[in-house]
Amino acid sequence: MTLGPLGFILVHIQWLLQTNALTALVCRKIILTYISNQIFDTTLYLHGQSEFLARAKFITVSADSDNRIHWSMAEFWSFVVPLWILNIMRKILVAVILAGISLIPLIGPPIVNQLISSRRASSYMGRYFVLSGTDPMAAKNYEYEHLGLFYSFGMAAGILEFLPLFSIITMTSNTVGAARWSIDIIKKKRS
Repeated sequence: MTLGPLGFILVHIQWLLQTNALTALVCRKIILTYISNQIFDTTLYLHGQSEFLARAKFITVSADSDNRIHWSMAEFWSFVVPLWILNIMRKILVAVILAGISLIPLIGPPIVNQLISSRRASSYMGRYFVLSGTDPMAAKNYEYEHLGLFYSFGMAAGILEFLPLFSIITMTSNTVGAARWSIDIIKKKRS
């Protein structure tokens, strides 16, 4: 069964949405990483956070760096590697499920866009966590403590990135928004 002209229109709209999502992903992960970091740092600097940036330039060693399991130890192969494999399998399963949902005509891409909003906000705020020297577990804990904020920011950023042809421009504005959010966090920690 074919849908005739309606099917032709639906296919092209779906194609546009999928292409925009893939373009945004490639640009954010590969092309704009360095530029986004520079925009984030510049925004912090222009809003009076130069001392925070200066402190972030110092390399810190984590407290548990001596307690990590070396690859030559039996615990590494019996505990760490199986957890890595399970984590990779979980990520692949989630990616396949999200790809399957995004193939639903017209409503799939917006649903996936909103489902990954927390992850999107976490990636935008990642620069702040790196600069503040927060270890990944503490960053995840902060995200879970403020999950509503992460979903709200991620949903707004996702809607802006969802607009075809404007997504590259809105990625930079979302980076500035994440930097402004970081400034609020820094000010709250000081007071």
